Amino acid sequence: MNVEPDYLCKMILVEFHSRGHYPEYINNILEDRAAGGDGTSCVFYLSYKMQGLLSATSMSLVGKSVHFVGPDIIARYEAISSVRGKADYYLEYVQEMALYERANHVIFLCLNAVARSRRLWLGAKRFRFSGIFLQSPYRLRVSRSWGLRLFRREFALWLLAKNRLCKSILLLNDDEGACYYQKWSKKIRYLADPVRICEPSQLSVREYHALPERIVTFLHIGVLGRYKGTDLVLDVIQGLEASVMQKARFLFIGRLDAELQRQVCLLNKKVGFDLVLTRSEFITDADFSAYMQQADVLLVANRNVESSSGILNHCLARCKVVIAPNAMYYSERLSSYGGALLFSDEVQLARCIEKALGGGSEYKARASAFDSKVFREEYSVLRFVETIFNEDIVG
Repeated sequence: MNVEPDYLCKMILVEFHSRGHYPEYINNILEDRAAGGDGTSCVFYLSYKMQGLLSATSMSLVGKSVHFVGPDIIARYEAISSVRGKADYYLEYVQEMALYERANHVIFLCLNAVARSRRLWLGAKRFRFSGIFLQSPYRLRVSRSWGLRLFRREFALWLLAKNRLCKSILLLNDDEGACYYQKWSKKIRYLADPVRICEPSQLSVREYHALPERIVTFLHIGVLGRYKGTDLVLDVIQGLEASVMQKARFLFIGRLDAELQRQVCLLNKKVGFDLVLTRSEFITDADFSAYMQQADVLLVANRNVESSSGILNHCLARCKVVIAPNAMYYSERLSSYGGALLFSDEVQLARCIEKALGGGSEYKARASAFDSKVFREEYSVLRFVETIFNEDIVG
């Protein structure tokens, strides 16, 4: 079915999510388009929850090309329990807005969620579309994790590739996977997860947290919880020898739930000093940069080892020593990075902490040998936005 001839050459992006990578991606796109004076060729409908997460530059487009989806619609979406039900409800709204805006192309920040919805195939008014495919199935294939997960992801990717109105599928952070799946369709392309490096704030991490002199700081940052492996990190810290504890401080920066806060308090009380220091609140980009710049070692313990990590990319862009899982995306990304210490279980994680304490200068020297300039260029926000809005894709 051809696109209606009276449609304008306009794009639309509708996003109901407001957590994870979505705020960063939205800000990256909006700031780039505002800076380029291109604030109207793409219309954005975002969850009302995004209002407090957009930068001042992004907010300058509100009322022009940025609009917010109200609480009632978001609440109905979040109340739907089934994945397919969510996709159908979301796509129904996307379709209505595309018709209202007379848009001929829709951009999705997560194609995985809508790939198997019948509305992409049977909609009364269909549209061309493109978007990002998260969690590449290729890593499951390479690790020989055959089974239902691999089948479902590859089936979703295959359905998108066979949809004539799908113009491009951007496989996030998996260049080898993009090459492999191009045997299905040349629509499948590689997209690098962007790293936006902003100026650090004037925050002195050592003064703010009253850190003793000659202490090695381990930074665990983000929206902390089970997904980030925060509970695993706490378990490992409790088992460290007293001599190791005296040399280290662990900074848990980002929102913590009440139970994790309670566990941190119990641990500090048990050891007799503030071994783990927290800042349980939203961290601005400027303060995030200050922590990344001043911390000695980054501690990444994500349970989901298949998909990309924005924190890890920031480590590489800044040549930081990093402790991370020895699996899938992490081992792939860090295979040639000299500043990495990899672990497969709690025992190895404890050893990595001890190694970082004992050979800190050595690992810092190895990390500094990494060509961060080339990395920053490949993973730049400009390249990310240019790929999404490439004329070959949306034109």
